Amino acid sequence: MPVYLTSKGISWTTLDPLTISQTSIRLYQEFDELLCGGSESHNEDCYCLTLQTHYGRRPFKCGFLSCFFSRHGFPTESVRNSHQKHHDQPWKCSRADCPYSQGFLSRNMRDKHWEQCHQEDSKTVCFQQDPDEDEIQPLLFDLVRTDKVQLIKTLIPRLGNCKSEVRQALYRLAVSSGSTAMIDLLIPKAYYTHRFLIAAIHSKNIENYRHILHCYKSEFSEVRYHVILPEILKSKSEEFLLGWEICIDADYEAWRQETVAGRNSNIPYGERFIRQDLLKTARGDPGNEAFILTLWKRINLAKALRGIYLGDALVNVAAACCSVKLAKYLTDAGAAINHRRSRQYLTPLHHAATKNNSEAAELMRFLLVLGADPAAYATSGPPFDKRIRKIRDEAGAKSISKWLGMSWDDLVEKTKLENQN
Repeated sequence: MPVYLTSKGISWTTLDPLTISQTSIRLYQEFDELLCGGSESHNEDCYCLTLQTHYGRRPFKCGFLSCFFSRHGFPTESVRNSHQKHHDQPWKCSRADCPYSQGFLSRNMRDKHWEQCHQEDSKTVCFQQDPDEDEIQPLLFDLVRTDKVQLIKTLIPRLGNCKSEVRQALYRLAVSSGSTAMIDLLIPKAYYTHRFLIAAIHSKNIENYRHILHCYKSEFSEVRYHVILPEILKSKSEEFLLGWEICIDADYEAWRQETVAGRNSNIPYGERFIRQDLLKTARGDPGNEAFILTLWKRINLAKALRGIYLGDALVNVAAACCSVKLAKYLTDAGAAINHRRSRQYLTPLHHAATKNNSEAAELMRFLLVLGADPAAYATSGPPFDKRIRKIRDEAGAKSISKWLGMSWDDLVEKTKLENQN
């Protein structure tokens, strides 16, 4: 039986000895009542835009607890309701060993299924009559989820009538849980994007990842490896990292050819590997920290980046992960210790001071020893705004004694004396 996250199937909560189930149902109902349907014209007093700001552009969640879309959601209420129908299937197949014994949306679909699959001498794997519009979408999701490639093949012409967000959801479902045959049938090569590689990584589907990566190289030649690399590192899977050196080398060669053809800007190649989405994976993770350092050495980041980009990299390290090892590589390469684009921005030391943890404290000490300015301040807002942010007033600076056993003022004085000697 389907497991509802609404009061419609509230009997399941009796299995919960705590109140978590009741609270989950209440939160789901209250959240849903704040939404007005997701249409282009919202009600004057609706909270849709506020909720989308905090919870994303897909706030309409499926009301079934075990469904992927109870977390992922849909952009509009109508699409959510259309999808949700496929969970409530009262017309059962009488064959207990049938994969469709959980039911169909209509008696007509159940009867057609019986004729096609269970009648004697039935060898045809197709639909003798087209499902109607209310049946087609949930049917497609069921067939993709169960990897019924031959049945999906008969319904491909109907896929074009589905809304774009429905097709994209089907594509992601195929990448996450389908076979490579389903991917080849369902997703046109011209529609391949890096989102499909990322979907395969999130579902830890190494077979589909390799298949899509191979097809992507054949179709587009250039794989923007730097886009998927942060997701690979977060997956903690060595299988996805196999052959990363070859991918990086191919990525660089594609960038070089684009540069020779005059289709690249003046931004150097190494800039794509100093961005915060990659550096965040090193936060509290020595393995990812070591990988990024190895990657930087492979592409010779120290020589590949000019001074301003090295400074940006140091700022990003302080803002994203506070790694002393990565910071040392950059300062040894010549990154300016007090780098920032203007006084409206924070220096690396200031970024580290905004964080209250041991890594940030060690990075602050490292930067001060190298001569970082503890008195640097940042303006906030427009150029004529008089408000300023001082490093000593940040949470990390105020609480640094918790990690280093000395106050901010004592640390500044100590490093000052050491630098003078």
